[in-house]
Amino acid sequence: MSSRIPLATSTTSNRLTPSTGTRTPSNVSREAALTRTTAAKIKRKSFGIPSAATAVKRARPLTTRPSSPTTMGPSTSANHLSGPLPSSITTGRATIAGSNTFNSRIRPPALSAPRSRIGSTSKDDEKEELKKKLEEKTNELEEKKEELKEKKEELAEEKKEKREVKENNAELKEQLTEMKTELREAKAEIKELRSDLQDEKNQHAQTKRDNEEYIRTLRKEAIDKDDQMRQLHNDVVDLRGRIRVSVRVRPLLEKEKDESTDHLSYPDETTVGIEQQKGKVMPFSFNHVYGPTYSQLRIFEGVKDLILSVLHGYNVCIISYGQTGSGKTHTMRGGEGEAAGLIPRAVTFLFENRKRLEDLDWSFQFAASFLEVYNDSCFDLLSTPPRAKREVKYMNKAFVVEGLTEEPITDANNLTSLLRKSDGNRSTAATKCNDESSRSHAIFALSVKGTNKTTGAKINCTLKLVDLAGSERAKESGVVGDRFIEMTHINTALSNLQSCIRSILSKQSHVPFRNSKLTTLLQDSLEGGSKCMVMLSLSPQLTALNETKRTLEFGKNLSHTHIGAAKKKETYVPSSIDPSIAAALTAKEVAKHQHVARWHAHIGTLVREREECFSSAPSTAFGKQLQLQFPSNEQPAPKMTASGDSSSSAPPDLPQFILDELAKGQEVSSIELASRLSIDHQKLIGAVKSLLSHEGVISTRDITEKRVELTKEGVDFVENGSAEFRTFERVAKEGGTPQTDIMKEPYGKVGISKAITAGWIAFDKSGGSVIVVRKVDSTVDTVSDQLKALKVGDEAKVDDKARTELKKRKLISEVTIKVVVLSKGPLFTTTLEKPEAELTPEMLASGSWKTTTFKKLNFEAMGVQPDSGHLHPLMKVRSEFRQIFFQMGFSEMPTNQYVESSFWNFDALFQPQQHPARDAHDTFFISEPALSTKFPAEYLEKVKTVHSKGGFGSDGYGYDWKEEEAQKNVMRTHTTAVSARQLYKLAQEGFKPTKMFSIDRVFRNETLDATHLAEFHQVEGVIADRNLSLSHVMGLFREFFRKCGIENLKFKPTYNPYTEPSMEIFAYHDGLKKWVEIGNSGIPTMIRYGIDNIRDLFGSKVKLDMIYNNPICRLDKK
Repeated sequence: MSSRIPLATSTTSNRLTPSTGTRTPSNVSREAALTRTTAAKIKRKSFGIPSAATAVKRARPLTTRPSSPTTMGPSTSANHLSGPLPSSITTGRATIAGSNTFNSRIRPPALSAPRSRIGSTSKDDEKEELKKKLEEKTNELEEKKEELKEKKEELAEEKKEKREVKENNAELKEQLTEMKTELREAKAEIKELRSDLQDEKNQHAQTKRDNEEYIRTLRKEAIDKDDQMRQLHNDVVDLRGRIRVSVRVRPLLEKEKDESTDHLSYPDETTVGIEQQKGKVMPFSFNHVYGPTYSQLRIFEGVKDLILSVLHGYNVCIISYGQTGSGKTHTMRGGEGEAAGLIPRAVTFLFENRKRLEDLDWSFQFAASFLEVYNDSCFDLLSTPPRAKREVKYMNKAFVVEGLTEEPITDANNLTSLLRKSDGNRSTAATKCNDESSRSHAIFALSVKGTNKTTGAKINCTLKLVDLAGSERAKESGVVGDRFIEMTHINTALSNLQSCIRSILSKQSHVPFRNSKLTTLLQDSLEGGSKCMVMLSLSPQLTALNETKRTLEFGKNLSHTHIGAAKKKETYVPSSIDPSIAAALTAKEVAKHQHVARWHAHIGTLVREREECFSSAPSTAFGKQLQLQFPSNEQPAPKMTASGDSSSSAPPDLPQFILDELAKGQEVSSIELASRLSIDHQKLIGAVKSLLSHEGVISTRDITEKRVELTKEGVDFVENGSAEFRTFERVAKEGGTPQTDIMKEPYGKVGISKAITAGWIAFDKSGGSVIVVRKVDSTVDTVSDQLKALKVGDEAKVDDKARTELKKRKLISEVTIKVVVLSKGPLFTTTLEKPEAELTPEMLASGSWKTTTFKKLNFEAMGVQPDSGHLHPLMKVRSEFRQIFFQMGFSEMPTNQYVESSFWNFDALFQPQQHPARDAHDTFFISEPALSTKFPAEYLEKVKTVHSKGGFGSDGYGYDWKEEEAQKNVMRTHTTAVSARQLYKLAQEGFKPTKMFSIDRVFRNETLDATHLAEFHQVEGVIADRNLSLSHVMGLFREFFRKCGIENLKFKPTYNPYTEPSMEIFAYHDGLKKWVEIGNSGIPTMIRYGIDNIRDLFGSKVKLDMIYNNPICRLDKK
């Protein structure tokens, strides 16, 4: 800290200079007094700097010798002193100017005075010192007074605060008293609420129990509904006449317990999946899939309805198909007790239901036969002596086994003895795949004959349960000798069965049933008129995966096989026929027209029942109610509407109704009228067109309206809630729900995605498996509310953003409706006269034609299209190209070979074996036969040499060419392979100039999109001659495309591994306003016909209308 102490005053200059004059004692004393006074004042402001007197005593005396002035800083301000201050101070050797900031370590110098005057001033100094101390004490006293005053003020403040605290305490006491009162009241209220809560809990528990019971009831109803739906589905399958296909996977045997079955999955009860490479699963869907855990009883439950239809008069056949060791015999025959198979369970089941039908006047007789087809010969398993050989003969328009033993079945014990007898006679043997393998095909047939004594109906049908021998491979089963012969016959019979299925599936006129005894015996079950089911038996072993795939593929074909709807094997021979019918029909005619006799018997039964009811019913309201059940023929028939139904909501005459509405004097739209009548809009449009045929009666104008309609999924969301809302409701409130359970639901995948986006749910992976948990307690189904608003026409409630999202999710669609606005015409009338459409001879003879109004003829109407053949657009283009080639002197190459070896497809065209185009992602390789081995040996060596070392001016590719790669069969990727074959053939016959072309299909493993398929047509042309150059090729292309109508061409050099030099050809398209590649990459037929999706031009989705409506002559628009 710095301080400034003035010691002397100089009035001549502001600069510090040495003092050279002498001073008088009075001057000195005045200066000393001034110094003391000033020092005392400075002390109070300088924070403890010693007084001037003390500084003088401590300072070393300075001489009066002048010295150089030292300036320590800028001049100070006089405001820091109590009186007038000097501008400079003389201190002997140095003059120190006043400064605001000089160093605190510089002490003020002592006064410079003559030695002779120091003693005379000592008393004055003491006085000054005492004065100074007095002043200090005075100052201290003032300070104490100030402190005392502050303490008094603080004490006053404390007293005031104390008073306020007391007041606050009083208020707090009052509040405490009030809070205690409120607490007592709150406790009483809590007690009451607890009591209410307990009552609510009890009520909630009761409601929960009621809901659980209701849910169990609904679940049972759902199961029953599901069973009904399955039954209806089976009925549909029966009506469609398709083969039902189910799958059963046997469990692992004891010796197989350590094997993995992860390659098989069961997403639901109708699907089995096989794991492929890279974790992909190939699904197969059937009528039902029974996993390894299903019991024999559960298998039977799935087929008992089919078996029951035997008692209703249908032939039924159930076939067990699969590889050896897959559990077919166990499914069909089974063991004892719970292990019983379909055969014993089916017969027992039919016996039980026979009793129920006996109450309806039915009587039944059962007889069983059991035969096996061993090495394509039939053997009777119930005959005496056993295994008698039987022959299959064609008798009464059917194949029968002559002399086959049929044993009557009267009870379950009788059946058991017959099955044991057949088990002992059947051919079995051990193989590597199965310890007890069936070496024959076994057919159990149950003949059912029934008669109804009331209706005279008779049924004669058969239940066949077929246990086929398993398919096997000699390498896997290790069979030799007799077992090998058995395997050959088994596989041949199964192969013939597959051939029959393929023939039926492809609707061929001839089905080779007679190729084997097995297919001959199954002809009546597969040819139609019978209900047929195939149970595919699978082994869960990984080693059986290939056979499993083959079995499932065969089952897939079976499920699409249409054999015709089943027909009842039922006849009616009524015991008594009405005399009027008997007089009109002979016995032969009655037998011929079975439906007449059937309905006559049925009506007779109803008449008898009615008479019994009326004879026993009193003349009361009950009797009148019975009369209502049998209305007489005299009752008037219901009035029919213009549409042909008896609905009372629509008027009987739509045109007349429209005229009556227009007579009211206002315009009306067709949509409004259709809505008012609750009829289809198109039906009303038909009535409008009918009125338009009466010229001038009505006037119409067309307008269009855009409307939003809900899709099928949108309607489902309205009725059941959106996918995300149902997913949220599916998630349990506590603990969440496994993701796999939700994904099983039809809405699961979409629902999880949308619910996560909405922030309703989240995934919890902390436990290893993925659990879906709720993030919110409740939510609002906004999507369903929006769809409901759109459904009732309140479109204002749904903004554009929400509507776009709904459209994106395919929940709604915008449709444009053509609306007709109707008004009165110039010749309007409400009374119409129907004009005559034809001029008849009677009109000419009577002359009435002169006054008759005839319907006007429409000469602009299209006539009936004549029957004729139509070319597909691709065939039209192909035909045009062929004609151009023929005009240019080309001959057509044979291209009827879709499968080529890699040698001709790639190697003969000098495409290296490492070329990317030869990879599986670009080429379809054939699995069977996978290889070709027949090649021209000399030519093969030449191709190998050129690839490996070069030749004919080429350096080759310099790699090890492998014949194994050249042997691989592929679906040809280009018809250039055909050109290579033809050029080789030309070289062998001796060179001669030639022109060849081909137009045929090629195959590429490419990504499918709107303009690319995996198969397409390629146009190929080859010219072989001497002295040809690139200009000849370009001229050839120009001529070809000129004949196609394309003249603006340009050529671009490119690289092809099998031609050098190579070019791409571009043509300018006036319609597209750009250059389009038309050579080296296909000619764009789609552009020519204005098609933007190749599936509309080629494939299963091609519409015949597109082919029919294609003009014979084409006029291109530019």
